[in-house]
Formats: sequence, C-alpha cells, structure tokens
Amino acid sequence: MRISILRAALSFALTLASLVSLPRSIASLAEPLETTMRIGILQRIPSFNLGAESDYFAQEVESGKKKSLSGRKILLIEPKGNGIEIDNQVLNLPVRFIAADKESAIRINGKPYRNAVLVRQKDKDLLTVINEVEMDNYIKGILTEEIGLEYPLAAMEAQAIVSRSYALRNLNRHSGDGFSLCNEDHCQVYGGKDAESPVTNSAIEHTNNLVLIYDKRAANCFFFANCGGKTEEPQNAWTDGRKEPYLCTVHCKYCKNSPHYQWEAIVTDEEIAQALKKRSLEITPPTKFLRLSKYSKSGRVHLVT
Repeated sequence: MRISILRAALSFALTLASLVSLPRSIASLAEPLETTMRIGILQRIPSFNLGAESDYFAQEVESGKKKSLSGRKILLIEPKGNGIEIDNQVLNLPVRFIAADKESAIRINGKPYRNAVLVRQKDKDLLTVINEVEMDNYIKGILTEEIGLEYPLAAMEAQAIVSRSYALRNLNRHSGDGFSLCNEDHCQVYGGKDAESPVTNSAIEHTNNLVLIYDKRAANCFFFANCGGKTEEPQNAWTDGRKEPYLCTVHCKYCKNSPHYQWEAIVTDEEIAQALKKRSLEITPPTKFLRLSKYSKSGRVHLVT
C-alpha cells in the first residue's frame, strides 16, 4: 500500500463523503492525544552528521548515562562495535538525543527535527535514525508536503484530521524496522521542522485532537492526487487491501482538470513475463493476446486472462 501526495484540495470530499453517514465519523478524543510517533528518517546507513539548534545531550537508553553536547559543533556519527563514539567516548546503542531547549531541534544531516532523535543499530555497521516526535509536531511536518500552501484553510484542516487518523490507525506499520512509520509516501511524506508553515500549523491547532472514527477505532484514511473520476475500493487496489464499509466507490467531478486525469503506460512482453513469474506462472514471450475479463465497480480492470 502507498499514500500518494495530495495536490487537489477538493479530493478531500471523496474521503469525507464516505464517512459522513456513519455514526461518530468525526470525533474529538476524550483525552488529549499524547501519542509519540517514531518516524524512520534514515535507515541502514553507515554514518550521518549530527547537530542541534541549541545545546543538547545524548543518553544511553538502557543505562540512562548522559553526555552534554554543544549545538555549535557538527559531529560525524558512525557505529563502533555496539555503540557510537562521540568526543572519544563510546556510548552504547540505542542512544537518544534531546535538545536542552524544548523549542529547539536536533539536526540530522542539516535538517531539524523536533522533540528527540533515537539512533539504533539494526544491522552490523549500519545505523537507523528515528525521530521520536509528538503527534501534532509530526502532523506539522506533513501538511506542506502532502497538500502544499495554495489551498483554503478548510482543506488544510481536513488534511490534518485525515493524516492524524491515518497515523493512529497505522502506528505499527514499520514495527519490524523498529519505528512506527517511515517519512516517505509509503506512509506519509514527512519533512520535519523545515516543512512547517504558520498557515498549516494553524490548521493543525484548529483541529486539535480530532480524528475520524469508525467502530470505535481510527479510520484508515487513504488520500491521493487524482481518482480518475471514481475512487477504488482498497481490496481491488492492493493485494493486502482490506475491505472497509466506509471506503467505497464514489463518483468525483473535481479531478477532470488535473494533468493526471488520464494517462497511459506501455508494458512490454518481458515485463508481463516477469510479473507472472513472481506469481509462479511461467510464459514464453511473445504474448499472443490478453483478455480484459472482469471490471471493478469503479470501471477499472480487475482481471486479465
């Protein structure tokens, strides 16, 4: 599954329209949402540059041992055995970096990230860097990446609710990698503090604690740049797509003017053969013919024989 970057504000209507008839479709959580998101920002890398906007400290997660660091100094972080070496001192991984000033950020390869950064060793001699960030600080790093700044505040507020709901529903998507979500369009595009804007931050504050709910849990809210005139049901879009009663095919009149409303792709015989081989089906090119045997409710091809 993937989440595509949203570039048309009115496409929010497609997501919200499929929920408005359901009980408690938009709800404010009874308790403040204090979920800490763990966002993978760098995976399996040999080294990275570390700094901060102010003084900060490093802390071994297991022992609690701390080391104070100056934000004016840029450090090259590389693995050394089961740890990392900073100023001739080896700290055992995992290590958490936290700015002394709560409003300051930790810099990874020059990019600032709020709250805390955790470094762990996933494979020998390779590091994974994770931003441990409060939920709404995470959403602040998403909105300009997923919707931009050219749309009305109401559209930004809708995106904030959708992105918050999606994050809650998919907290364990990358649990095997040691974090919640990645920072790419596989989950949601996340740019850290550099991606924030006063306008989108305002939309997040206006929708504080609001999520989309179905059957007492956060709804799985998919969003996209263009639906081609009709949305598709998830079980037809992805091999692991789960049918949800609120994610159904609906008509859309807003995507027609997009340059991606219609497109074409050329698939070679070799590509067809390779795709079938992955499903344990062997054919020898050239392909003689293909039959479009079944269509989904949206009118898209569902079965080729």
